[in-house]
Amino acid sequence: MDLIQGTITPSPTLFLMLTFQDYAFQAHSLYQTLNPYLTPLRRTFTSTLSTVQSHATPILTPLLQRTFTFAQESPAIISAILLVGFFIIAIKVLDTFRRMLLWWTRLVMRLMFWGVLGLVGAMVSQRGLERSVRDLVGWGEEISAVWMREYRRWEGYQQQGSVEGMRGGRARW
Repeated sequence: MDLIQGTITPSPTLFLMLTFQDYAFQAHSLYQTLNPYLTPLRRTFTSTLSTVQSHATPILTPLLQRTFTFAQESPAIISAILLVGFFIIAIKVLDTFRRMLLWWTRLVMRLMFWGVLGLVGAMVSQRGLERSVRDLVGWGEEISAVWMREYRRWEGYQQQGSVEGMRGGRARW
């Protein structure tokens, strides 16, 4: 048999079957070894479960019968309960979406913050502190100038619309 196995290359399916067979034998051996130790635990668990069931059945059976009788007599209450249930599920789903959106937004903001901080650090290490501060102040002044120019332009559009509104003309967007 070894001679045949050495000359024939096993297929992947045969290899998987042999591996599975080895693991199955190991699992069965483990079960046979642990079975004497697990038997008392199984007996304790089943006896405890049957005791709980025997004590809970007389209490829960009348309560469930009354609940089902009431539900059968007034089906509107079932519709209301289902509506409230769907509403709660929808709120939970929307809350999950909100939390995911907040998590991704927070992640992007943190990445942007640390990215900008890294770029500023690289700029300072490459150009020096004085030149970097001068460049940052220059960029800030340029951004401020563009902001003010756009603010005045849109303020003019707003005043132009209010003047036309006082003359009785149509307001334009």
